Amino acid sequence: TYILSLQGIDLLSETDTQMDHGFLFKQMEWRESLEDLQLDDSAWDVLDALTEEVQKERRSNLSALDDLIAQQDWVVARDKVRQLQFIEKMLSEISEKEAAIED
Repeated sequence: TYILSLQGIDLLSETDTQMDHGFLFKQMEWRESLEDLQLDDSAWDVLDALTEEVQKERRSNLSALDDLIAQQDWVVARDKVRQLQFIEKMLSEISEKEAAIED
């Protein structure tokens, strides 16, 4: 985020809510999976699969972000950073769900 701020890119702009539709759909699916989680013997398998999928998306976005920064494509880099913020929040929510199951 620091590199983008040096380029005059504001990540905190509340007026810029546009995001890739494919990513938004993916995010909605993740949230539904987490919300619909049944607290039974399969819960850990579901959480493990969801974590793996979200982390795979995280790795892909980080790699893309590296390329975008190298190309100095700041606008698209901003979009990747915003996606990564959603991903980090999702990973945090998964961890919270895991903690709730353990209790």
